[in-house]
Amino acid sequence: MKEYNLEKWTWTDADFGEMGWHDCPIYALKFDDKVVLDLDYILKWNEPKVKGMSYTFWISPATLIFEDVSLFKMNLMTEFVNGMEIHGITKSNVKNSTEWIIETQEGDITIHSKSFKQIIRRKPTLEFGQYIPENERGNEHFSELSDKNYRHPKEISDERKAKFKLYELANERATLKIELEKLNRDKYETKEFLIIKREINSRIEQLNEKLNGTWFERI
Repeated sequence: MKEYNLEKWTWTDADFGEMGWHDCPIYALKFDDKVVLDLDYILKWNEPKVKGMSYTFWISPATLIFEDVSLFKMNLMTEFVNGMEIHGITKSNVKNSTEWIIETQEGDITIHSKSFKQIIRRKPTLEFGQYIPENERGNEHFSELSDKNYRHPKEISDERKAKFKLYELANERATLKIELEKLNRDKYETKEFLIIKREINSRIEQLNEKLNGTWFERI
């Protein structure tokens, strides 16, 4: 399975121009003299290699820390249906500080703080959604340490391997659907054309059965 080449484990406000939090889910928040968020940080969006497949994502659990906070304000409304996702973070200068506005689908979080740092807690993993499954995230919600040598337990590793096998089947199905669309009747005798079409449809049906009830059922 591929690995992502992580540029660095700790990012700061000096890196703000290179960073982006769009669609990153927030799991927990705490505040005292600091404001700390537990989130999944999407490091890269990967375009699908086969038309009809969805994006994949390199994601790490991360701790975002705003230090020496002089103002903290939340204006949120949520029905707790889909959790909380960041739309983006904006930056502007205010007197004696910097204003950071965390825009979410549910409202805004405003923080006055001169600096922030974001700690990547584990190596990025390749995910099929814009979040890390709950059983893979761990419980270190506000940890400021990077576990650079973390490895998933065997049970989770086996689950991930099985999911990637299903992903390959979904890729095959998407490829066959493209072949079916491009199948040109004029290039074949009628009988040969019908045989090829039937074989492709038969394989697609087999793949549909294998993918039924999985993440990739409707992809």
